[in-house]
Amino acid sequence: MMKQLTFGLLVAAILLTTGVSMAADTEAMLKKQQDRYSLTGSPRDAVSRLAKLGGVKIEVDWLALERAEANLTEKVVVKGRNATTGQILELLLAQIAAPRRPLSYYVEDGVVHVTTQSRVLSRRTRNALAPPRRSSRGKAAQVRPAGRAAVAREFKFEGVPLSDVVQYFRDMTGLNFHVNWRSLKNVGVERATPISYQARGVSVATALDLMLKEINADRDKLSSVYWVVDDGMVRIATGEVFRGEMRTVVYDIADLLAVVPNFKAPRVNLDSTTGSNAEAGGDNDNGDLGGLFEPDDDNDDDSGETDVSELRTRQRETIVKMIKESIGEEMWRPEGKGSITILPGRKQMVITQSLLGFKLMRQTLGN
Repeated sequence: MMKQLTFGLLVAAILLTTGVSMAADTEAMLKKQQDRYSLTGSPRDAVSRLAKLGGVKIEVDWLALERAEANLTEKVVVKGRNATTGQILELLLAQIAAPRRPLSYYVEDGVVHVTTQSRVLSRRTRNALAPPRRSSRGKAAQVRPAGRAAVAREFKFEGVPLSDVVQYFRDMTGLNFHVNWRSLKNVGVERATPISYQARGVSVATALDLMLKEINADRDKLSSVYWVVDDGMVRIATGEVFRGEMRTVVYDIADLLAVVPNFKAPRVNLDSTTGSNAEAGGDNDNGDLGGLFEPDDDNDDDSGETDVSELRTRQRETIVKMIKESIGEEMWRPEGKGSITILPGRKQMVITQSLLGFKLMRQTLGN
C-alpha cells in the first residue's frame, strides 16, 4: 500500500474543521503573488515586514537558527517583483542560512513556523510513519482505530483484572480484541493481573497505552506487552511475539526530499528596471544583467553553494538514520531482519520491519 507523506496525513481524523481551514487559508496566502517586495534590515525586521506584506503570522525558532549558525546580525536585502509570499520567504531564508545548513518552514494551525531544514525534515518524518496492519489481501496497511475507538472519554479502573479491562474495551469500541495470554503468562502477566489508573478526555488508543504502562514497568522491549491493530483486529501480545511477524510498507517521501538550495540570493534593484538601460535593453555598470540585479560586492566566491543532489543525499541519510535509531540498530540488518530502501529516482521508501518495530517507531516518532 502506498502512503502519501503529508503534514496532515496521520492526524486528519482528529483535526478540528477550523484548524484545517486556518492551515488552508495560510497556504493560500503563501501562494499569493506579490507585485513588488522590498525587505531590508535585520533578519527579524525582514521577517516582520514579510508577515505584514503577506498577511500571515510567522513564528521563527531563533534559537534553532542561531545554533545552525545562521546570519542573524548582518543586514539582508531581498528585493524584486512578481513572486509569491512563500518564494520570498525562501529567498530570505536562503540569504541568512549558513553554508550547507539550509533553513525551511512548515504551516501548522494557521501559523508559518520557520526553523532549520533538518528540524522540518524530522517533524515530517515523525508525522509520516504509522504502524502497519494486514489487509484482506495480505498487504500492509495503515493502522487507525475507527468509529467509537477514537472517541475521547473518561476511564477509571481500580484493581480491575486485566481480562475484564480488555472486555470493557471490547464492549465499548465494538472492535475485535485478541490477547495472546500464553505469551503474557511467559512474562508473568496473568488474566487476573490488576489494572489501576484514571484518565479523562483521552482517546481509546491512549487508554490502551496507559493500561499497559504499569504492566511494562522495568521490562525490556521484548518482554513488554503491546497492542497493535493487525488484520482489522486489536492484538495484545509481548514484544517477542510481534518481533517475529514481518511487514513491508512503501512510503511516498517526495515531501521529505524537497530541499531549499543554500545559495546567496541576488539583490534586485527595482529602480534599474525602470531606467533607460532597462528600456533600451543595453548593458550597464552591472555587466550583462541589464541592470535588474545588483552585484554582490561582499563575496564573489560561490564555493558556499550547496549542490541540490548532495542535499538530497544527506536528507536520505538523515531519514534512514532517524528511523533506525528510533527503535534500535539491532532490529535492522545485519543484526536484525529489518531493512530500509529508498528507490532511486522514484522518491519512495520501502521499510521492512516487524510489528514490534513499527509499534516502537510509532511510540518514538509519534503518530
